[in-house]
Amino acid sequence: MKSTPVEQLFYEFDETAQILQSELSCTYLDALGETGENFFKAKSCRRKSVKYRRKG
Repeated sequence: MKSTPVEQLFYEFDETAQILQSELSCTYLDALGETGENFFKAKSCRRKSVKYRRKG
């Protein structure tokens, strides 16, 4: 059975949070927050990059 986009996003967030939790020695919740922040920043940077390329 194919997973939905929401399930895929959850899996990516969960996996990344577990890695950060281990690497940063922090709680899962802190790692999950960091994951969300990193995701948002990366998405924001991609948007700015696309806008820059369109102007150029």
